[in-house]
Amino acid sequence: KLPLELGSFHQVFKLLGTEDIISTKQYVEVLGRIFKLSEGKHLEPNEMRTVKRAVSGLFKSLQNEPIKVRIDLENLRDLGLYLPSNDGRLTKSNTLVFDDAPHYKSRMQGNVGMLMLVDLSQCYLGKDHAFHTKLIMLLPAKLRPRLLGGILEEILDEETPKICHFGALCSLQGRLQLLLSSEQFITGLIRIMKHENDNAYLANEEKANRLCRALREGLKVSCFEKLQTSLRIKGCSTIPRSKSETLAFLKRYGNAVIHLYIQHAEGKDINFLLALAMTFKTATDNLILDTSYLIAMLGCNDIYRINEKLDNLGVKYDSSTERSKLELPLPGTPISAEIHYLLLMDPLNVFYPGEYVGYLVDAEGGDIYGSYQPTYTYAIIVQEVEREGAENSSFLGKYFQIDIGYSEYKIVSSLDLYKFSRPDESSQGRDSTPTTPTSPTECLSPGLRPIPPHFPGRESHRASTSRHQSPKKIKLHALPEILREVTMVLEQAWRLPESERKKIIRRLYLKWHPDKNAENLEIATEVFKHLQNEINRLEKQGVGGSEFSTDRTSRRTYSSARFQSEKFSFQRFYTSWNQEATSHKSDRQHFKARFASASGSSHSPRFFVPPTFKTVGNPIEARRWLRQARANFSAARNDLHKNANEWVCFKCYLAAKLALISAEYAVKGKSDKDVKPTALAQKVEEYSQSLAGLATDVNKLEAYGVDGLRTRYPDLLPFPLIPNDKFTTEVAMRVMECTARIIIKLENFIQQKL
Repeated sequence: KLPLELGSFHQVFKLLGTEDIISTKQYVEVLGRIFKLSEGKHLEPNEMRTVKRAVSGLFKSLQNEPIKVRIDLENLRDLGLYLPSNDGRLTKSNTLVFDDAPHYKSRMQGNVGMLMLVDLSQCYLGKDHAFHTKLIMLLPAKLRPRLLGGILEEILDEETPKICHFGALCSLQGRLQLLLSSEQFITGLIRIMKHENDNAYLANEEKANRLCRALREGLKVSCFEKLQTSLRIKGCSTIPRSKSETLAFLKRYGNAVIHLYIQHAEGKDINFLLALAMTFKTATDNLILDTSYLIAMLGCNDIYRINEKLDNLGVKYDSSTERSKLELPLPGTPISAEIHYLLLMDPLNVFYPGEYVGYLVDAEGGDIYGSYQPTYTYAIIVQEVEREGAENSSFLGKYFQIDIGYSEYKIVSSLDLYKFSRPDESSQGRDSTPTTPTSPTECLSPGLRPIPPHFPGRESHRASTSRHQSPKKIKLHALPEILREVTMVLEQAWRLPESERKKIIRRLYLKWHPDKNAENLEIATEVFKHLQNEINRLEKQGVGGSEFSTDRTSRRTYSSARFQSEKFSFQRFYTSWNQEATSHKSDRQHFKARFASASGSSHSPRFFVPPTFKTVGNPIEARRWLRQARANFSAARNDLHKNANEWVCFKCYLAAKLALISAEYAVKGKSDKDVKPTALAQKVEEYSQSLAGLATDVNKLEAYGVDGLRTRYPDLLPFPLIPNDKFTTEVAMRVMECTARIIIKLENFIQQKL
């Protein structure tokens, strides 16, 4: 590898103004340009990737050269610093709020009324929340996001909560009074603050000393049966729905007195220790960032071993693992049906390495309920590949290697891949254009060698296609060109295998369907009629004749194609394609209605960013779990009357549990797989009146002794019984009847969701 200065065009690029190392100004300019391009709207997946990399580079530079980068940032007078907010937009950095109090996140529920900075762990900066806080504090004051801990305060709901029933004899109250006011604890507190950030401690030494003095001389601990607190922005009213039961609350009276309220609990209970640690973390004004040190001291029975505990402790505090809205979905995640209308149907799309795309897994919409619903998942383009044995030189049907998730890669046709468009958030409701890179260099993945896309005769088609995807109303004079392009694409499609031909026809059919082109209805109707007429013409004549072939071999080939087309007509797919287009229309209208109702709010829905199913149902995944539940039940039925009754019961237990989990996915988009079926059934039964009696059926299974252990392990049964003895044929049949009722109820419920 040659040094940069010996490169052929090094001097040319230097004269043009390029730099060898990315500068602070360049990072800021990239973020500013993406903000301008997105017009302050939600970022689409590929914009997200670039934003995350730019933010990562900027903060790593700030970490490595804090003084230089701070000076550079302070000198950027004409440029603003834009950082990603937690709702998926770019926003001016000093208007954002950094969450330095993640333990309050679940209580705020988005009601804080301010834009939050995205969790920096989503920007390739690790998961150490303490490190993120240090990075934020390195920013110049005029560009720094505000700290949530500085504007939020916790208040006790009841001034006179009920004293715990042990009263003054409460051992927990006495132990904490002794521990927290001990010289060993206070010394350990100072040691931790210095270890966390010596410079910050020196700058706040007087404040830290006042806290330690108050602990030593003015601490009072009171234990109560129940504590409740609320959150509020300082100087404002209480945040709605922030009231929560708490285990510890600290109130300071001036600089000399500290009153610690605790809810009675086991002294070693981890939740209690964590609540207590977070309380002291807040009391130190976040001079202590890693609560694991505090937990170690608070859980220490022998105050003289506190220093030893701190010596041996190496665990770092890990920030909350909740997925941000900015986080990209994992490849292989199903794409919610409500955003299928955002998939661009143009068969002439161009794809580049590193691009997030939709992958059509099942075009037929295989559904055990008989409804038509294509299945798409997220995928990432790895590279374009040359298909072995491919003799076709058409610009249609290129092949790409894609990442489909689960550490699997697949080579697929470009006709199975779809770009995302940005949803229209304007009141006019215009169609959206694809917001994807226009060159391969915008989205290269590290370590991949890009293959420049080569499409013979493609350049003119690409230009015209982009015009047809324009958000503006299509001019009438463009109609002849569109009709010619449709004919040309169809004639090229008839040179491909029938399976690929169908994909092209489907995409054109959906692209120009009148239901998907409300703003260009007149032109779309004409193109749609032309498309159907051309399909009929090509089906009748094949592509034979002098217009397309000149030799005898070609004529024989096209004659065969004509014979196949007479037997096979694409018209039989029109009904399902019409259904899909109508569904896209209703989903698009639903989005516009929701956006209009959310106007003026900073928390409008973010449909076009691939959802992670954290707050919405995922019926596609629910259907997958339900299929496995059915398979387990069928396996149980096959084992009946084969002297394997314990396996019948075990498989019924699995079938019931998987069916319950599927209902959780249908409603919430996620499920806790470690919850017992009885507890899960109680939650699921509340989702619909049609599920009444579900918990009773699951309790019957438990009454029969059916679970994941007693059906398999002899040591869980009275000696000398084994599971094969306990579960008789009669019991197995009753268990199957009960399981069948559970599955049928949940199948009907999930079908309503679908």
